[in-house]
Amino acid sequence: MGIQAFYVPIRDIETHRPLPGIEVGDIGPKFGFMVKDNGYCIFNKVRIPRRNMLMRYVNVDKEGQINLQGNPKVLYSVMMFTRLQLLTSSIFHLTKSLNTAIRYGIVRTQFKNFKDPTTGKLVERKLLDYQTHLHRICPLLAFKFAMVFGANHMYSSYHQMMSNIEQKQDFSMLGPMHTILSGLKGLWCNVAYEGVKTLRECCGAAGFSAYAAFGMSIDSLSAYVTLEGDSVVMYLQTARALLKGGRRVLTKDKPLNKMIEYIADLNVLMEQKGNFKCLAKSIDEFRNEKFILDLLKWNALIRIGKNIQLFADPKHKDISVWEKFNEKFQIDLIKMA
Repeated sequence: MGIQAFYVPIRDIETHRPLPGIEVGDIGPKFGFMVKDNGYCIFNKVRIPRRNMLMRYVNVDKEGQINLQGNPKVLYSVMMFTRLQLLTSSIFHLTKSLNTAIRYGIVRTQFKNFKDPTTGKLVERKLLDYQTHLHRICPLLAFKFAMVFGANHMYSSYHQMMSNIEQKQDFSMLGPMHTILSGLKGLWCNVAYEGVKTLRECCGAAGFSAYAAFGMSIDSLSAYVTLEGDSVVMYLQTARALLKGGRRVLTKDKPLNKMIEYIADLNVLMEQKGNFKCLAKSIDEFRNEKFILDLLKWNALIRIGKNIQLFADPKHKDISVWEKFNEKFQIDLIKMA
């Protein structure tokens, strides 16, 4: 049945002192995320009544018998919504930092080496006119827009999933949502964290000022890459699901959910036996949205196919699946995810 939740009183409602058998304390200062007060709690022979169990999905009667009520899988949706909120917050901090860095790059000038087209005189060049400055900012700006569109789609998918669960008891979207959100949480929080640090550096000494507000964003994002799952763990959860989906396609097992049905084209890739080439005939094709999406799909499938072959390679037959996943091929799996 797994771990179950109970309501446990910690303090006396009159004195606010810890109840008998309960010890609480502070864990000391942290690196950041000061808005969250963390501490410890130790229970020593503490008993609570049966009715303190949260029994919406799992019930324990007076005789100690455990009965399922509904599907406890729905509890995963709480974790998923928390991850969605982390994605949204990562977008907020990256967007705010981009606004500051771009505006600073426009008003801050350096070196009189730019000829004003109206006066013909040499004037100081804006930071944003330097290629190296654009090279640091523009990829983050583009990624931020991708995050916004992606988050909107994931919120829509989440609400669709919850509607299916509540109205039809249909949990088919739960697994794919977990797979996608795990990967997005690992990637987006990390990109936002590293991105805000880069944007602070783009603002020079002004970026070190508290008025620039980079410090607050870095403080928050430094916690996001850890809480609700470290980035590496998130990538591995996604990788495990992708491998499972790929094997399902190759063994013609159950059909895939619509959210990850692109993996079904893995059969086409395997038939090519690695002889897969880009069929673009001109640069104009790279401006076509569908063509770009196809390239991303085939890039993902190539990575999935290579890892499936890696796990199935006869020269690794004496290595257990556990060892392959945790000791031999973890780096390959993370690159795939």
